[in-house]
Amino acid sequence: MIRAAGTRRRNGQFPGDSMVSQCVSPVGDRMNPARTVDSSSLRLCGAAVAVVLLLAGGCAPREGGAQPYAVGLVRADGRTGARLAVRPGTVVVLDGSQSGLAGSEPAGRGDDGVRLAWRWRQVSGPKVGLARADLSATECRPVIEGLYIFSLVASSGGRESLPVLVEVEVRRDAPAGGEGGAGERGQGDRPAVRRPEGQTAEFALLESSLEELIRVFPARTGITLRVDPEWMRPEGFRARRLSFMARDVGPETALELAARLAGADFVRDRRDSALLSAGLGWMRSAPQEARFYAAPAGLIPPGGDSRAIEEILGSACRPALFACPDSSVQWQAGLNGVNVVGPASIHDRVCAIMAALVERNPTPPPEPPATDDEKLRDAVLTRPVDVRLVHAELSEAALELGRLLGVPLAWEEPAGAERRAMPRVSVDGRGRPAAEVLAEVARQAGLQGHSWVRGGAVWLYRREPRAGSAESAWGRAVVRSYPARWLEDRGVLPGAFILAVRKRVCPESWTASTSLIAYYKDTGRILVVNAPEVHDELVRLMYELTRKPTK
Repeated sequence: MIRAAGTRRRNGQFPGDSMVSQCVSPVGDRMNPARTVDSSSLRLCGAAVAVVLLLAGGCAPREGGAQPYAVGLVRADGRTGARLAVRPGTVVVLDGSQSGLAGSEPAGRGDDGVRLAWRWRQVSGPKVGLARADLSATECRPVIEGLYIFSLVASSGGRESLPVLVEVEVRRDAPAGGEGGAGERGQGDRPAVRRPEGQTAEFALLESSLEELIRVFPARTGITLRVDPEWMRPEGFRARRLSFMARDVGPETALELAARLAGADFVRDRRDSALLSAGLGWMRSAPQEARFYAAPAGLIPPGGDSRAIEEILGSACRPALFACPDSSVQWQAGLNGVNVVGPASIHDRVCAIMAALVERNPTPPPEPPATDDEKLRDAVLTRPVDVRLVHAELSEAALELGRLLGVPLAWEEPAGAERRAMPRVSVDGRGRPAAEVLAEVARQAGLQGHSWVRGGAVWLYRREPRAGSAESAWGRAVVRSYPARWLEDRGVLPGAFILAVRKRVCPESWTASTSLIAYYKDTGRILVVNAPEVHDELVRLMYELTRKPTK
């Protein structure tokens, strides 16, 4: 079960923080589409980039009656939206009149003739009074500058909707009536979260299925989703219940987090297509071919032994060979080359390894500068967090931390968690770095720790991720080699360097069978097969270990 910042358990459901774009609920043994809601109000508070996916069981509707849904808007100075920036003293209307029952008109009667009830609640920001919290539309007049967050829950016949959040930012330089929209929230000394360029995905699915996600994903992101039949058969798509919410999300980030939270890997086989899978079973459907590759000059010295290269090739290709029983990589000693049978990706891996091992570059590449994502990660996780949480539910704590850090937080719950109370945490983060606060929140919530998700998100995990991305580790891996002599000349033995890499450079990535680091003595090269960001960290470590200490 996956849950995300701002979700709470109500009547056995796991609601999210954004409004619903399309709902699908089970009736008997079929799926009936419910109404479509404008996704312009969709937002995960405090994050310009947000994707959340809740797996089956967290938001299953109860039997009987139509399912209510909530739609919240903010109206002020002639403007309307899910979040508005206003000046102090402005009268703000919180409007939930577009809420309704699945299959009925907004704010109308359901099939059972029961009217909707509304419940507004302030969840963050300076305290402000609401005129009436039980009406579809209510008013408030915030006078203190700050970010005000309100939630709306619609109910009918004992059933409650997922809560939807709306935001009101009060600041003196906010646009007056007719001067434009909400604008961007000032970040102060907070690290700015970069909005993705180009196309973004903005949609939501509530109490839906993998089948519906596959159907709408191409239109919203430009990426067609396919499913590896070895992982899940088509008849299982509809039974795979989920809710999916996204706003201002680049297609790559949407795909990354959706696959990670779904528990699947993904393979980008084309620019506009991706395959959801688990492991390397997807390789079985790839066309196979058989070829012989002669060893490049210098790979095996005259009179040398081929056992080392055989072992390296076998280790590097073992997971693919296991996934494709009909494939093989066999060294032909008499022909001084290798016979390869299998998909093109195995052929590419073998050729890349042999080419890397005979490289003659005597120095490593220049020390790479930090990427934009690494800069954002370091800025977010090292900055102090001015927050004090006292016996707060994990959802409320994550919502507040996400608002302060400017990135979404998502976490994983164990199976059956829908029958347990939401964990509560108490943390005094004043003056402490965010990484330390997140670690304490994870510990108190019964989780193992936190990790950074590329694109700008924090993942609180129950079991340490094996890699930094949900993309297939085989597909992302890059083959490179580095000069062992350069290290030896600076007092670092190849074996010691390999141990340091495994311990200090993305340790979780080396547990994947698709990664490899090995010393090939015949050519004096250290072979590395891993993701691009791991190579960057490895090169930085090379320079760090060989840099002379300054006096």
